[in-house]
Amino acid sequence: MIKPPDIEDVVWEVLTAANSGDSASMRRLLDRDPSLSRKGYFYTPPIHFAVREGHLEIVEMLLAAGADVEWNGHYGGEDCDVPSDSKGQYKDDQSRDAPIPPKQQ
Repeated sequence: MIKPPDIEDVVWEVLTAANSGDSASMRRLLDRDPSLSRKGYFYTPPIHFAVREGHLEIVEMLLAAGADVEWNGHYGGEDCDVPSDSKGQYKDDQSRDAPIPPKQQ
């Protein structure tokens, strides 16, 4: 990912942590500011990247911090409950089809 010039550094950090699956960075960022789970760039929240890349631990962290699974990005139609298998990360259908835990209140 290439950092756009008009994005806050901390928002960029949370998006790249979600995209790369960097759980240590994500935990540090969310511990400091849970609202980062609801930030985004170009209408794309961090949970979108985590789901797309198949980073379940990151998805769980973002949901626990209050991420909105109803926010489906700029183009719409790309649900957060269907992770991509484009990188061959899933060894079987059971992993891919595991339910996402409910949002914490």
